[in-house]
Amino acid sequence: MAATINKHIVLHAHAIAWGHNKPSASLAVLIVESCPEMVVTFLTSASMLPRIMSELERRDPSHLAQAIRTRLHVLDISGAILDPRLPLAGFELADADLQKGKAAFVVPPPFTVYAIEAIRVIAKGTPILAWWTAPARALLPLLGPSSIGGMANPSIETLDGRAAMKAKIFARKEFEPYRCTGEALSTIPGLAPLFDYEWFPQMTPLSDLTPIIERIGCIYIRETDGLICTSSSAFEPRAIAAAHKWYASIGKEWFSLASLTKNIETSSTKNRVTAISDTIIEFLNRMQENFGDLVWDNFLSSESRDWAVLEEPVDTKTPFFFAHPSPWITLPSELTNITESGCGMELTWSPQEIILSHPVTIWFITHGGWNSIQEALVYRIPLDNGVRLPYRYKDAPAPPCFTTEENKEEIRALFKRIKDEEGVVVRKNFCMLAESMGKAWDAEGPAKVDFNAFLQRYV
Repeated sequence: MAATINKHIVLHAHAIAWGHNKPSASLAVLIVESCPEMVVTFLTSASMLPRIMSELERRDPSHLAQAIRTRLHVLDISGAILDPRLPLAGFELADADLQKGKAAFVVPPPFTVYAIEAIRVIAKGTPILAWWTAPARALLPLLGPSSIGGMANPSIETLDGRAAMKAKIFARKEFEPYRCTGEALSTIPGLAPLFDYEWFPQMTPLSDLTPIIERIGCIYIRETDGLICTSSSAFEPRAIAAAHKWYASIGKEWFSLASLTKNIETSSTKNRVTAISDTIIEFLNRMQENFGDLVWDNFLSSESRDWAVLEEPVDTKTPFFFAHPSPWITLPSELTNITESGCGMELTWSPQEIILSHPVTIWFITHGGWNSIQEALVYRIPLDNGVRLPYRYKDAPAPPCFTTEENKEEIRALFKRIKDEEGVVVRKNFCMLAESMGKAWDAEGPAKVDFNAFLQRYV
């Protein structure tokens, strides 16, 4: 007998940010698996649609085909995105149509002002949960109140204060960026003391938008009904506890659901690799046969001097993958050295979980993206993000000079450290953390408890 469909959830993530969309796909599948009476609609853009569909299809088709076909819908509401700073023009119309079926609640990021405002106009009583795809200890300083070390303007703690700031945002007024003074921030739960400038380490193509994005997040993190965070108390117990306490104090609910990656990876490694090219699979297998192990690099910015670090694995014949998905990177002519080395492969976009799950991969050098961290924990691949001496070099042999040669020396030292005793200790500690994170979805685990509370409250 077919299940009765009587509830509807709408999911929406940033139109071009895969890091926001990937866990959204996992959440969608988790909901339809757990609730046979629930329909989930995922509103997205043309660029994200095929990747989301691919992510959904990574599950065993025989297990989820019926649920995906009848109760999980992914809609392109925008076409091609020409300017990521602009709202999705089709969101309001799509949401209005969906509201005719009475959506139970909607889950957008707190930065998508167009989505939250449209929902409030069209369906004032529909609960909205903010979607936070990062650790809690990233949210608390950037969007949290000063009482827990946050940088948010105290005025937004009041309805009038938020209304005044909204008026400035909608009038396209300019906002001053946060002025780093070298202040030591020491009251953020779950974080060791750090300097304020460590939150803003470099300029990016979107730096001019950062002040307004932060203020939008500060407003709507307080005006949505609750929040789903893709982190866990197993990873950051103090920060999660502080977030729960803060949200409870303002009458809202915080749900920590991590790792969502683990819950979508149910197929064997053999089944997972069938979706990627034979070239990548052949390279992984060849590196395992010829060298025994491989390093996964996914950390470079658009700075030209960073390319120099790739010379070390090429020179030492250390097998590696290198991904450069950023649209702002200018590729140098030296890129051909990677493929010609016989031990490296470069990719514009990579099937990261396939690389991490292959037995040849032993280390992951990363910029620290949250999805990457969680995937590395699932597959027990230790991470390293360098020594970061430019921030703190008081006790260093010499101050940083930001040269190409210094970058090369840092990567040499890094490769040496991960092969020595330090690497053994890091791997042991990392696997202990991974084991703890892996238990989050046990019957009494923190993710399972929060997910059940979420279902009871909203589903």
